[in-house]
Amino acid sequence: MDGFLDETTGVLKNKLGVASAKELELYEADFSVPRMAQLLGGAKELAATFDAAYFRAIHQHIFQDVYQWAGQTRAAGAFQGEKRTFAYASENEFQPRVMRYAPYTQIEQRLDAIGEQLQRENILRGHSTKDTFAERAAYYFDQFNHTHGFREGNGRTLQIAFTQLGKEAGYAVDFSRVDPRELNKARDLAMLRPAGPEHPVQNLAALAQLFKQITEPLPGPAAVAARDPQQARPVLEPSPILSMMEKLRVMQASSYEVGAGLRDIDRGDTTRGTQLVRQVNDVIFQPYRVAELGNQIRAAAREVGTHPVLSQDAELVKDTQRLAATVIVVQHVVARETFVEKADKLAKSLTSHWPKEAESLRQVAAAVEHNAPLGTENGKPVNVALGLALQLTELRNAGQELHYATKTLVELQQHPSIAQQLAVRVPGKDADGLER
Repeated sequence: MDGFLDETTGVLKNKLGVASAKELELYEADFSVPRMAQLLGGAKELAATFDAAYFRAIHQHIFQDVYQWAGQTRAAGAFQGEKRTFAYASENEFQPRVMRYAPYTQIEQRLDAIGEQLQRENILRGHSTKDTFAERAAYYFDQFNHTHGFREGNGRTLQIAFTQLGKEAGYAVDFSRVDPRELNKARDLAMLRPAGPEHPVQNLAALAQLFKQITEPLPGPAAVAARDPQQARPVLEPSPILSMMEKLRVMQASSYEVGAGLRDIDRGDTTRGTQLVRQVNDVIFQPYRVAELGNQIRAAAREVGTHPVLSQDAELVKDTQRLAATVIVVQHVVARETFVEKADKLAKSLTSHWPKEAESLRQVAAAVEHNAPLGTENGKPVNVALGLALQLTELRNAGQELHYATKTLVELQQHPSIAQQLAVRVPGKDADGLER
């Protein structure tokens, strides 16, 4: 008997003569359980970094006797992330919903970003009650689950990671205390977000309640010290990378509903609906492409949301609004990054001829990078730099690039949703307190 899985489950079944998916699951468990026990019992220890390397190490250890690709993420095989679920089955829903995970190209970046924020939150130390710990654990569990780093074995990998997370925070997290079906349902509901992305607490309610069931305070001085509120490091808002991840996640989910709306408008013709979904996926895989595709996506959302018949569907209208709103935010982020890149490029070229003006342009770029709006006052050094670029032939291309980037950024800033975000900033200062 070959002790390793090949690239697909079908190959494994042929090699082992496994007749059913259930038998395959038992085969995997036979090999993974002892390895899991080594991690849970402390015979094998891993540094609690909670980054991509950490999750790869867990997966490699658990499945080293099962998969040839143990420890390799989905990116190694360009695996898409999609799975069906009957999480709503108790509500008499007989058709499965589809859960869509993060793009395989972004797995490492996303795992590192989530882990970094978890470290900023002192890996959940300082929670004096298991309830508050459980709520934050549910948030991070969902984030890691959505990233879905591996082709198979994500659930067991996360159970090991969150058992260790509990210990670090002074809590015993014991997944054996809950029926696996209940865990799967709570996990899948968090993915599906039945209350809509505007209501994160409700979407995570089942998962948070599950963590409360399986979590108990650990005894001993080290655990008590870990739960000391002085250890708490609350994170008030997600990092820019996590914020972008959230926008792309909402964009993807809403695009399928809006695409179905286009199909209804076109009387069953799926061409435009399929094109919309493909465009959104292009942006999710390569966010810079929103500069090329963003306006088309927003136009499709507007068409569905204002259709005389479809606009009577309140949930569909919400999806059109979510799609349009997330696209405009991503457009603004990409435009800001493009402006900073082009401004820095021109400033570097200006330095040898006009060092003072080059430094002024750099300061504007630094402020905009921290999300300061580009307005009349801080736009003056940009206009000066553009004027100087016209005086030298070798600088004209860089000047034209910055001119276009400036025009695009200013236009997007004038969109009501972006203008409102920029208006809540402290008057006269950017995110780092620099005067504007």
